[in-house]
Amino acid sequence: MDKLSLMIAMLPRGMGAEFEHFSVSCGIVFSTITMGRGTAGGEMLEWLGLADRDKDVCFAIIPDSIKGKTLSALASHFMMDKIGNGIAFTIPLSSIAEKEVYEAVKGFIGG
Repeated sequence: MDKLSLMIAMLPRGMGAEFEHFSVSCGIVFSTITMGRGTAGGEMLEWLGLADRDKDVCFAIIPDSIKGKTLSALASHFMMDKIGNGIAFTIPLSSIAEKEVYEAVKGFIGG
């Protein structure tokens, strides 16, 4: 059975709907979006490509088997190689959820 990761993408405000469409096209079963506002100083924000503080913070639970392919496609789709277009990363779900929660999520998404 495939392990799961939480993918987090911080995108310019207004790009959350596009992330939802992207998620569905990748076969991702669960994703959600919230509004975020950065607090880092101007120089740090610019270095991270997040100069505009208003963001859509997007979360998706993905199987590890498609993690690399999905992150690559996400970076390409949102042109994350360009400053200001956002960042994305993953965290193993097992490192942030208790075993019972992890197993329930796996059951929910059909893992």
